[in-house]
Order: sequence, then structure tokens, then C-alpha cells
Amino acid sequence: MKTKKIIASALAMLMTAVMLAGCGGSAGSDNKDTVSLAKADGTVLNSDTAAEDAHAVIGDVEVSIGDAKMIEQDGVNVAIVEFTFKNNGDSDINFTGVLRAEAYQDGAQLVPTVVNNVEGVDMMTLSQNIGKGHQISVHKAYRLINTDDIIELQVTEITNGQKTPEAITKYYSIPE
Repeated sequence: MKTKKIIASALAMLMTAVMLAGCGGSAGSDNKDTVSLAKADGTVLNSDTAAEDAHAVIGDVEVSIGDAKMIEQDGVNVAIVEFTFKNNGDSDINFTGVLRAEAYQDGAQLVPTVVNNVEGVDMMTLSQNIGKGHQISVHKAYRLINTDDIIELQVTEITNGQKTPEAITKYYSIPE
């Protein structure tokens, strides 16, 4: 009887450990089915930037600056930008751990913001760890200064300051 209790306890602990491991913050697979800016209501921002100019392999990651939409949230115009982020390295990483994404309008840096309850947009993707070989869509939002000026989006490698960081840039205009 004592042996059965020990085995039952060991199996219960093993099942608990397996369930907890499955709920971790590391993404083992892509998120294409749940995260897509195309699902969000808003105004599509135009861009003449060539796809190859908005894509780069930077260190152990591959990144592309994708589509952008403008929405209104709490009376403020916000641009949401979608990035494709792929981990080619050996360790789990996240977007904000290796890249800096900044937006500018009329020479002024735009303030990053958080948007809530926008279908297809998940602000948590910025800090979502992904494993080797996996790719996810990442969203970042910025408060716009106005709806007239071009938006410049720049993704830069985070470095230790000993080398010039690699960067890619994409420009968006807001339709009238």
C-alpha cells in the first residue's frame, strides 16, 4: 500500500511539472494564426519602402518591418506597426532584448504606447521569448504627433557600444 502511495505521488508531481512546463513564456511555435495586424480595424498606412530595405539579418535574428495601421484609442491617433521576428540563434530570445524599434515624425521621436482590445494585436509579443528557428509577428504602437507628416520607423540592433549597430528603416504616410 505504501508503494502505491509513493508511485501515485510521484506521478502527480510529474504531471504537475509537465503542465507547468507547457505554460511557460517561451514560444515553441509561430503565432501567425492569432496575431495579425490585418485583423485590426484601422487605416492602413502607405509605404513606398522596398521590402528588401525593410528586412535584415542582424546578429542571430532576422527582422522585417511590415504593415502599419492607424487607430484611434482614447481620443489619440496611434500607429501600430507589425514586425516579423525570427530567432536564428541557439538561445531563447525576445524582440526587445536584441532590437530597438523607434518611430519619428517631423524629426521628433514618437512615444511608444500600449493598445488594448484591438483584434489581432498582441502587445505582449515584444517580450515573448522564442526558440531557435521560430518566427513570430510582433506589434509595437506609437502615439502620433499629427496625421500630416511621414512616419519614419527604424529598427536598430542593441549593441554594447563597441560597434556601429545595424539598422533598417521604413517610411509610412497617412492617407488623406
